[in-house]
Amino acid sequence: ALQSHYRMVRAFKKDPVGATIRALLYITLPTILLYLLNRKNPWYHELPWWRKDGFWNIPIPWGEHDAEGNPKQFIPLPIPFLLGYLFKSFPERVMAAIDQDDPHAWDEFGINLWKMVTPNYIPAMLLPFIENWANLSTFTDRPIVPERELYVEPWMQYGPYTSETSKLLGRAFNLSPRRIDNFIYSYTAGLGRLGVEGVDKALEWVGLADKTPKAAEGAKGIPILGEFIAEPGYGGTATIDRFYKDYYETQRLYNTVKAMYERKMPAPDLNERQLWLLSVWEEMKGLESELRKLRALVREVHIDTELTPEEKAKVIDRIQLQMLNYTRQAYGKAPIPE
Repeated sequence: ALQSHYRMVRAFKKDPVGATIRALLYITLPTILLYLLNRKNPWYHELPWWRKDGFWNIPIPWGEHDAEGNPKQFIPLPIPFLLGYLFKSFPERVMAAIDQDDPHAWDEFGINLWKMVTPNYIPAMLLPFIENWANLSTFTDRPIVPERELYVEPWMQYGPYTSETSKLLGRAFNLSPRRIDNFIYSYTAGLGRLGVEGVDKALEWVGLADKTPKAAEGAKGIPILGEFIAEPGYGGTATIDRFYKDYYETQRLYNTVKAMYERKMPAPDLNERQLWLLSVWEEMKGLESELRKLRALVREVHIDTELTPEEKAKVIDRIQLQMLNYTRQAYGKAPIPE
């Protein structure tokens, strides 16, 4: 990373005009054209910012579409490191802030930029160990093991997309299959995932794997290529991610104000945003409860033994869209048609 920063600085120092023109031509211009292509596609805007900051997301014409013909799946192409962040991420966030009137267009931009320009003092070899210890993926900024599974035996910490290989190892050594998967994929990336899928097939063939039919993954199930397909719903959507950030912020704020009142402390001086969050706390709790019920329903569909993989995929997609639309409507956004 430091070497790439040094090369970029040297190139701009040697020929600032030429380097800027090349960056605008080869990075910013494709970004603008791609944004215009995706401008009216709500699924593109539901991609989380970490995905849009790090990749050009190209819609797949032969992938899944919604009722209005909008592509739901994208092939992410990595952008140049710091140069891409300045000449791709920055102009795209400007366009989103103006065109979409997105008040969260600049969320975490400064933090991500700081992470990019400062050296990472954690050796890459140690990162998977640290992630598993902290229960946090540094790539997605999400827990490796969700909270609902933290209070069961480690071997029970798996989901519908956890590999059969890791579940078998987890049962044998009472380890978390989710953490095993994270450990394997952190070191081996797509190649390791492909190898694990091969072992899973072998385990199914000898009868050592769970025989519950898994939901069909469509284009994401294509060997090798499927690993590179981005799709809102697989890894979260921007609106639902925003809701949970607001929800936990409001929960902390509410509990703090309540504790201060119970201890007879002076009322805190709240800003306009904090007052607004407290005013919608009851609505937030209702939406969170509804989303929790729908997620439980998704888990029930995953473990159902009667539905075919294709039927499971349809039911799960419908539930996930319902979750997304509930949240979009709560934020004043138009629902996405089925």
